[in-house]
Amino acid sequence: MTASSDHIDVTFRATGEQSTVSMRAVRERLVDFLEHYVDRPFVTPEFEQLLGGTTGEERFSRLTELTGYSGAPEGFLREVIRRLERASNGQDGKVLVGGLELPYHLLLAVLQELVPGAGSILVKRVKKLEALTNTTVPPEQHEAMQEVLHTYPVRLSGHTLRQMRLSSAAQSVSGTSQQCSR
Repeated sequence: MTASSDHIDVTFRATGEQSTVSMRAVRERLVDFLEHYVDRPFVTPEFEQLLGGTTGEERFSRLTELTGYSGAPEGFLREVIRRLERASNGQDGKVLVGGLELPYHLLLAVLQELVPGAGSILVKRVKKLEALTNTTVPPEQHEAMQEVLHTYPVRLSGHTLRQMRLSSAAQSVSGTSQQCSR
C-alpha cells in the first residue's frame, strides 16, 4: 500500500492484485455508512452506543478517536485498507483497528471502493477465481478445481466477491489473516 496525495495504491496480499483508490471516496463511503446504517442489523447495539452521535461525520470522528486515530482520519483509513488488503474468504471476517472490532457491514462499505463492481463475472479459470477472491488454491487442488470450473463455470457478483473476502462461511482453500475482536 502506497499513497500519493488523495489516492492510495492497494495490493491484495494473497493474489498481488493491485488497484488505486481515492481516500476521499473511501472516507465518504464510510461517513455515508455511519450516517445511514448505524442500527440493527448492520451494527450491534454496543457499537452504536460506543459511537454515539447522530451524523455520519460525528460518528466518523468518534470512530477515529476510539481506534486511536483522533485527529488523524487518514491514518485510520490507511489502517482499515491495510487490514482489508489481507482479508480473504474462510477466515473469521473480523477486523480489529486500535482494539475495536469493525462491523462486517462497515467493512463491506469500504470494500465497495477497493473492489468495485455491480455486475456478474463468469469464472472458468482457477487463476481468475484466485484473483477475484484474494485466495490461493493449493497446487495439489489446482487441477481438480480447474476441471470443476471447466465443467461448471460460475457467475459471481461484485457484492458476492466482496462478501467472500470477509465471510467465515465461505471456507477458504488456503491463507490466513490476523483478525481479532475486542
